[in-house]
Amino acid sequence: MTLVKIGDFARLCRVTVKTLRHYDQIGLLVPAEVDPFTGYRYYSLEQLQTMNRILALRELGFSLDEIQTLLSENLSALEMQKIFRSKQAEIEARINEEQERLRRIRARLRVIEKEVGSMSEYEVTLERQDPMKILSLRDTIPSYADLGRLWGELMSFTTANRINWAVDGQFGGRYGTIYHNSEEEAGIDAEVFVMLEGDVEGVMEGNMVGIMEGGSQSSGKGRVKARDLQGYETVASVIHHGSHDLLGEAYSALFTWIERNGYESAGPHMEFYIKSIVDTKDPEEMVTRIQVPVKKRSQD
Repeated sequence: MTLVKIGDFARLCRVTVKTLRHYDQIGLLVPAEVDPFTGYRYYSLEQLQTMNRILALRELGFSLDEIQTLLSENLSALEMQKIFRSKQAEIEARINEEQERLRRIRARLRVIEKEVGSMSEYEVTLERQDPMKILSLRDTIPSYADLGRLWGELMSFTTANRINWAVDGQFGGRYGTIYHNSEEEAGIDAEVFVMLEGDVEGVMEGNMVGIMEGGSQSSGKGRVKARDLQGYETVASVIHHGSHDLLGEAYSALFTWIERNGYESAGPHMEFYIKSIVDTKDPEEMVTRIQVPVKKRSQD
């Protein structure tokens, strides 16, 4: 067994002598030998493996007490590898969450910066919206983040029943979300939809697979409905380029225009996803059309 002095061992491990003495005091890594006359501490080169495990576990965020417990269990290299991979996945998930949070902060900052200039980038247009045939799922959800659950349920239904979407949707989008006017305090009255090819009457005929609230499948229509969405003589709309985190900016520009030009809302707000997260992994490349049915405000 090759022994080295504490200072040399500290340099090999890239730690301080003070750290090694502390580990000795708490029984985490005791010297291989201690000179009874001088008190000098000596470590064996074989202890490098233990020290490397300690340092790796520290890097993964384990406390010294947790590390001591793990080392006392004399875990194999394979068991240690599993622990490391689990901790790695946990840290990566946390990093992803923080990166998403940072992206949202940057998006909010952009909104604030644009307020300083007070110049809107959005061009509002007035158009006619024709009636359309849709397959939809409507529910009251607690937050906008829960839209993903509705989309998952609707997509499962269309896949299970091999339902064909419209090849070319109105205004360039084949699917979207309708936000119904509601005074509900419990949540958001939202309806996710896809545009359909063919007659609505034939879409839901036969013994189709429905998707129940828990995600399980059942026979029948379930919560998914095929219907005709009414048209509107006039809708005011804007095109938003970028993340959905900034949709509020587009809505603000749209409703400001409606107010200033003597119009008022006359129906549910709608979002048509021309290019969504399904088409691109970069939120900045997303394209969304927001539109609101409007009518001239009375002059009372």
